[in-house]
This record gives sequence, structure tokens and C-alpha cells, in this order.
Amino acid sequence: MQPFLLVALAASSVLLAGGPLLAAPPPSPVPPPAAAWTPEEQNVLKGEELFRLAKEATRRRDYAAAATLLRQLTALAFPSDPSARELMAGAHLSLAEVLLVQQKVADAESTAKRGLGLTGTDAAPTFLRADVYELLAQISSIKNDTARAAQLRDSARRCRGLAQR
Repeated sequence: MQPFLLVALAASSVLLAGGPLLAAPPPSPVPPPAAAWTPEEQNVLKGEELFRLAKEATRRRDYAAAATLLRQLTALAFPSDPSARELMAGAHLSLAEVLLVQQKVADAESTAKRGLGLTGTDAAPTFLRADVYELLAQISSIKNDTARAAQLRDSARRCRGLAQR
């Protein structure tokens, strides 16, 4: 397929979806000077970069590098605001998934449980919490604990249903 044809197809699919062909980027807020940030806020920036690098390593299937980067991220001190907690919970979930790929089941389980603790409670369900429940169910299945796996999958479904409301 000719390169110009690919561009034309991509452009037409954007237009058919109702989107603008060349959308202007949203205005970016001007961040305060780095000196005004607390160490925890600076860690959030470091954490976002580590998370991006870990995703790239995972995409390359370099799970050892991804695990190292995610461990560095989970060791950072974060502020207690909800978005920082969500980033940290996501990092724990990603690390648990990488550990599971590396067949480190016990480490994956304990990491996922730490991530679950960061996602809040079932009274305030999130999709991230449901994803952690799904991973814990997968780990329970690997450990041949089918009853626990079924309970965790039910919790994940309930969490997803409530989060959609």
C-alpha cells in the first residue's frame, strides 16, 4: 500500500469518527517552578517517567528492566492525594503483572495486595481496583485455589459494575 494511501485512509477514518483532521493540542498549564515543589511532588514526576520507561521495557519484553524500574517507582514517597495514590497502585499492579510473567507468583501476589490497599475500599470502587482483583484471581487460579479465584472474580465484576455508575 502506498504511503499517501495510508495517510488518506487514516485521515478519512478520523473524519468519519467525527473528529477534526488536525486538532489543535489543548493548552498546557504552566507548571510552577521545580523549586516550589515538595520532594513528594517531585517524586510524582519521577514516578511518571519511571512508569513510562517501564511500559517501554515491557513493550520490548524486557521484563527484568521493567521490574527494576517499577520497583524504583514503588519505593518513592508520594503525597497522599488520590491521583498520586492511583499512580502508585497502578505501578504495583504493573509490577505484579511483570513478576507473574517472570513466574514469581508469591512476589506477584504480595505486590498486587499492596496495590489493592492503595486503591481505596470496595465502598468507593474503581476500575483499577477491579483490575487488581482480576490479577489476584489469576494468581489464585495458578495456585489451584479455584474457590478464592471465583470470589475475587466476583469482586472484580461487582467493582466494575459499581464503577460504571
